[in-house]
Amino acid sequence: MSLYLPPQHPDSSLPSAPAESPFSVELLTPAQKTSLANLKAHFASPAFKVPLPTKQFSSSECIDLGYTEGLHELEEMWLSEECLLRFLRATKWNEKDATDRLSQTLLWRREFGVDQFTQEYISPENETGKQIVWGFDNQRRPIWYMRPGLQNTAESERQIAHVFYTMSLCEHLMPRGVEKLVLAINFAARGKSPSTSTSIKVLRILQDHYPERLGTAFVINVPWLVQAFFKMITPLLDPVTRSKLILPSTPSIAEHAPTSQLESSFGGSVTWPKYGPTEHAEYWFGPTGFVALAKERQRRGLENWRKLGGERIGRREWDWKQGEETWGVEAEAR
Repeated sequence: MSLYLPPQHPDSSLPSAPAESPFSVELLTPAQKTSLANLKAHFASPAFKVPLPTKQFSSSECIDLGYTEGLHELEEMWLSEECLLRFLRATKWNEKDATDRLSQTLLWRREFGVDQFTQEYISPENETGKQIVWGFDNQRRPIWYMRPGLQNTAESERQIAHVFYTMSLCEHLMPRGVEKLVLAINFAARGKSPSTSTSIKVLRILQDHYPERLGTAFVINVPWLVQAFFKMITPLLDPVTRSKLILPSTPSIAEHAPTSQLESSFGGSVTWPKYGPTEHAEYWFGPTGFVALAKERQRRGLENWRKLGGERIGRREWDWKQGEETWGVEAEAR
């Protein structure tokens, strides 16, 4: 059994999910409740349309979801109450800005193929294990490891697709009541890191289309060129994103996660072997690997979402993730 097979749930020593949603509408002011209701009505209106994507993908790259100008059910599911609140908070409760930004993100998701990428298409990007989602921190947030020095491919759109395919799957691993993740970036390996242009594109997409998703980013073994790069791009980052980058990481991430859920480079007790073809086959394609686990949780979530009934826009993740602590792949297969 590969040590790269991810834990299916947060460590049992951590507090369980709260009894009530931490994002309850009851915590909002009357004006905020009105803004949220208006957003739900806007995207639920039959008059709302999403342009069809202009980019054509091959069947090996993406599955065909049969998009129309109306919202696909995966898009409706994505437009959860928690998602609408994230965009409202990111725009400081400016209703028009939140509406515009959500509309732009829906179009970007179609054009980019976020909900459509096949794992076979993305697979070559992770053959060296340069991105690994494994374990949860003390706040039950998934930990996403990036090892830029293990870069193994030439600069391309697929490199960027790899990041956001992983992000999408990581979102499905978030336990009930959790909406952020932790980045753990280790520059120890001295390979060919992503180019400056690719890195800036990724940061821009994260800022524009994934607001309120990053909890903290811990960065270690930072070479001076990378420090110079971060200094260069810092003015381009919004203050919220900038405040979440800890470079280099002090204090250690080990103060924020159980050691049993943390890789040894960051102070944990887990030591990974070299990531080779066998490890990749298990982690990426195996029945209990990262992709299989995330897709199973997505399937269970969609199943619950369909059962909720009522308005299709603004259904609560808190409701359709009920019971998620039992979701996972078969333990005996591990």
